[in-house]
Amino acid sequence: MPYTGGSGIPITSYHILIKKADGSLVTFLPNCDGNSTIVVNNRYCFIPMSSITGTTFGLVQGDLIQAQIAATNARGQGDYSNLNTEGARARVVPHTPTEAPTRGSLTSDS
Repeated sequence: MPYTGGSGIPITSYHILIKKADGSLVTFLPNCDGNSTIVVNNRYCFIPMSSITGTTFGLVQGDLIQAQIAATNARGQGDYSNLNTEGARARVVPHTPTEAPTRGSLTSDS
């Protein structure tokens, strides 16, 4: 049964905007196409973290990943949601250590 969002009329698509580091909101169609049957039926999309922290969005370690979404049904597109204020944060792959780890001298408390 299609999701209706409470209206009783099936949602046919979503318009998904993701906030970039510069504050602008953009769609990310390669992975988050709100016209995709898979996205509409599952009500989520997957954006690789490498895109979030790369040049596409420019977010850095710990930045809040924010989005706005509007649903469309036979009556048209609804209003956009508010930007989320909680949720996922950008994560990056740790840097390679500049030198090999070493062990300090051993001590005994006895």
